[in-house]
Amino acid sequence: MIFTGSETKSGRPFETSVPDWIVPFLERYLREVRPMYHAAAQHDGLWCSTKGGPLTDKAIYRIITDRTRAAFGQPVSPHLFRHCAATTIAIPQPGRISVARDLLGHSSLATTNAYYNKARSIEASRLYAGVLTGITRRLSRRSTTNRSVAKEQRTLRSAHVGNRADQRNILR
Repeated sequence: MIFTGSETKSGRPFETSVPDWIVPFLERYLREVRPMYHAAAQHDGLWCSTKGGPLTDKAIYRIITDRTRAAFGQPVSPHLFRHCAATTIAIPQPGRISVARDLLGHSSLATTNAYYNKARSIEASRLYAGVLTGITRRLSRRSTTNRSVAKEQRTLRSAHVGNRADQRNILR
């Protein structure tokens, strides 16, 4: 797939290949489905709108966010998919951050490192939250245990006080 500079966010041309397993689906779409759209032969956009022209970037955005909202309860934008891809590379393999740079089409590794640093900060906050949850659970268990011990001590004290009263009555 080849994108001209006017079709990319950075303004630079971008070329990529499609995984082999996707090719048969795209070929079938181009051969059987795309021609069914009104005026599909009059433009070279891959995805056709019901109005006869190519789908606009806004229409693609809306379709993706509508579908992900329906599936997951939250909209996931195309840009968030980019963040996810960079994070998926950055966290487990920080030494391969240049792969994320190439995937995202960044000219500078510093831009990609910003994603990496944000991902690491999110991961650190999640780990910290997990530690706090563990501490809270342990304290809660101790508190429950301490309350049980205190209750037993009160019961023993009242029994002990009761015994002294009984002893006083006997002595009288």
